[in-house]
Amino acid sequence: MTFQRILVPLDGSPLAEEALPHALRLAQVFQTPLLLLQVLDVQPAVLEHCPDSPDWRLRRLQAQRYLETLVKRFGASGVTVECHLAEGRAAGQIVEFIRSHAVGLLVLSAYGWGGTSEFPFGGTVHKVLATADVPYLLIRPDHASGSGGQPYRRVLVPLDGSRGAEWAVNLAVSLVAGTPAEIVLLQVVRAPEMPRHRPLTREESELSAKVVECNRREATVYLADVEARVGDGNRVRSRLVVSPLLADTIGRIAEEEQADLIVLTAHGAAGFNEQRLGPTCHAVLARSARPVLVLQSIHAPLAWNRSRAVANEIRAPHCAPH
Repeated sequence: MTFQRILVPLDGSPLAEEALPHALRLAQVFQTPLLLLQVLDVQPAVLEHCPDSPDWRLRRLQAQRYLETLVKRFGASGVTVECHLAEGRAAGQIVEFIRSHAVGLLVLSAYGWGGTSEFPFGGTVHKVLATADVPYLLIRPDHASGSGGQPYRRVLVPLDGSRGAEWAVNLAVSLVAGTPAEIVLLQVVRAPEMPRHRPLTREESELSAKVVECNRREATVYLADVEARVGDGNRVRSRLVVSPLLADTIGRIAEEEQADLIVLTAHGAAGFNEQRLGPTCHAVLARSARPVLVLQSIHAPLAWNRSRAVANEIRAPHCAPH
């Protein structure tokens, strides 16, 4: 699989730039254009945001020079790099740009000028991820320097037997093709939920253990099959873990394996629902310190209620009446 265009939203901050090495590497792998977008954020109530004001013209000029500097920096990379400047509310403009420019992959840092916080994402990033209809790669600034400018050495792919998980495997294979990198296939087997207002009886506990063992055997066969199918010419290894904590286990294994990247789908075996992300994907995305590439369901609708909310932010800058 490949991506038609790769977009990196920037705000001029070093934190946002942490996404650039990853985006450049992916653009080289997939031989696709890299688009850099900066949005001059507009707050209509502030008079200085009038497009004709000297301050606004200066901001626009500084942003243009900043983007042009980045284009020159990547001039010898062999990648076609385009710079784009937009004006309006940041989240809305980014989402509109994705749709109007047929962006295939969004690569962004979890934080920008606002800095890191106790929240998993910055405000603009949160809005974009809640609305974007394309796959995206989220970079944690505290881990971005690990292998950002180097080829991936180890890619972790959590599996659950779903068609979407197979999509993630295919992408991982594309990422490491022709390199010594290793793909680690992970499946976590959980005990079935048995809600009770009292402790499980011996019979119920034995039944739960039998279900776990049955699922473990099936997962062993499944992992062996996937490993055999994608192992030709690739370094592939599988891990099977029995744990009640799916997202935490994925994060723990990613740290144990020193994975440079986690690739997973927004929704797994549970299938697509009205939520943008499945609970497991959301938890991994919010908690993992490793870069996470999320593949959106190809069957996801393009219109969401939240899309309307963000779309309301798409507006042109204007001058306040005198």
